[in-house]
Amino acid sequence: MSETFSTEAADQTSDALEAKSRTLFSGKELDTLTEVDQVRAKLIDILVKDEKGNFKVPGSTSEKVLLAQLLDGRDKTVMSVAKVRVADKAAESAKDFNAMAAAVLLNHRAPTRKKAEKHQQTLPEDIKPTNVVPGETAIGVRNFTMEEIMQQPE
Repeated sequence: MSETFSTEAADQTSDALEAKSRTLFSGKELDTLTEVDQVRAKLIDILVKDEKGNFKVPGSTSEKVLLAQLLDGRDKTVMSVAKVRVADKAAESAKDFNAMAAAVLLNHRAPTRKKAEKHQQTLPEDIKPTNVVPGETAIGVRNFTMEEIMQQPE
């Protein structure tokens, strides 16, 4: 009974892995991933089931460590495939966006501007021009020495 169950679980996991990663990996890479996943599933079943097919906790520390490593390996495989798939979709989305932006920019015609006519601006009559004192609008900095500052009366 446990042998049938473990084979079904491994087949389901392998089928799901194959369906999700069919476009991302070559046939040989996909076969290797599937085979490794099936071996992990069988080893996990051996570690967590007794002769009757009931769930058991591994007894020795080495078996517990092995189980943790097998489970971690399966998790990492699934996460790695998901990361690759997400990166592939992101690259495809960026490609689609770039193509769309290029199409919009190629089909867009910027409006032409009319040339501005030259004209003289004058102040309103209620504002009178003022006489500017020489140096009033000049911008400058005068440098002081320490001696000049000390000689100034207090």
